Amino acid sequence: MGWRLRRGLLGVGAMLLFAALVGFGSLPSWTISTSNAANGFGAGTLGLSDTVAGITCSATAASPAATCSTSLAPVTASATPSSIAASVTSNGTLGANVGISAPVCGLAQAQDATGGGDTMIAHGGVIYQAAGPLGGSAIALDGTTGYFGGVNAVSGSSSFTEIAWFETTGSGSIMSLANAPGDTGVTSSDQMLWLDSRGRLVAGIFPGTRDEIISPKSYNNGAWNFVAVTVGPAGFSFYVDGATVKTDKFMTTAGSLSGYWHLGWSDALQAGWADPPASAFFPGSLAGVGVFSGVLTGTELNTMYGSASMAAYSSAVLADGALAYWPLQDTGSVPYTGTVPEALGGATLTAPGCSQAEVTASLAGTCLYPASGCTAPASSGTIAGLATESPTFFVPAGTPEGLTLDYAEKTPLPTVLVGVHVIGTLAVDGVEGWQETLLHPFDIELT
Repeated sequence: MGWRLRRGLLGVGAMLLFAALVGFGSLPSWTISTSNAANGFGAGTLGLSDTVAGITCSATAASPAATCSTSLAPVTASATPSSIAASVTSNGTLGANVGISAPVCGLAQAQDATGGGDTMIAHGGVIYQAAGPLGGSAIALDGTTGYFGGVNAVSGSSSFTEIAWFETTGSGSIMSLANAPGDTGVTSSDQMLWLDSRGRLVAGIFPGTRDEIISPKSYNNGAWNFVAVTVGPAGFSFYVDGATVKTDKFMTTAGSLSGYWHLGWSDALQAGWADPPASAFFPGSLAGVGVFSGVLTGTELNTMYGSASMAAYSSAVLADGALAYWPLQDTGSVPYTGTVPEALGGATLTAPGCSQAEVTASLAGTCLYPASGCTAPASSGTIAGLATESPTFFVPAGTPEGLTLDYAEKTPLPTVLVGVHVIGTLAVDGVEGWQETLLHPFDIELT
């Protein structure tokens, strides 16, 4: 399995910046901060200039901070190891030694707004901050690899309500509760919701037998729709866009499965479901997904559907006591640094994803020791596991230095980490009295 750079972010300190990445959309702008402490080299000036993908950002010691607002276009890197090239220049009269580290690293996530800690980990083709309902944002999924999987095992409820905003023109799975944390090894599922090949909503429960209800009409209309599924003493019902559209009064209980929530994926394609989706994945966008114990009233659902904003909708969801609620308003820049389950009831992985990365940084030039005042640091080094190891390089004054970052993957890659997005900050920090730092985000998909 290899690395695929999805978007990229890099950091730089003392006089260096590199960057890059690949993925969807453009990269955010970068910021340079300067700290003028004692100058270890003597009189002189310190500055930083970096060029990535033809875009240059510069700062000097005279500027406490500089923000370069131009966004970087994605740089595609699909080889194994994946290589990213950049150029770094010391603009001042001094060269400097710099060290590289990844002080922030974790997995891209969708946070649980209830505070219950039921974090979802991003896998595969996901896009944060897509256009969403009620003036908010959403998570867009590619329909073939993209989904979110929970990190905590939960117990499903025999009586429940599930809610979600969705937008699609296709057929696929909106959500499910499954007995394995990823998209493999699942042998049992409950509380499932998908659109069939005709675009009709289908809800599936498993109280010992596979029971389904199907909406009378299709909703793969490319518009945002709000759906709620309820199971309780009054039966198994669909509520869509302000009205109850289907009820089966004979199905009154779900299976109370212990498992992991999935958004944008289910195993409804397995034999036994009468009206499965065309894909296990969801080809569209999701927002405001929540789960409740018990059946919400029509008044409560009407309040959610009629909300004037995503903030008002979220307030209503939380006020009604959601067990878990994923607004899916996440930016994709806040890493999850906790543990990840290998399987239901099995061991957990610490420093997930980050421990699987091996980054080698190399400068094209050589250390101009001793005339430059350089202390002959290595010309290349490895940031093992995107941890805190900091290989040291020398960037001489005035001459652009080519910088190459090679991303490789430590094997074997645990199955549950296939497709996860490793995100964080790669920083290059000066070890002289003066310091300048450039910070960029990185987003690397483990494949």
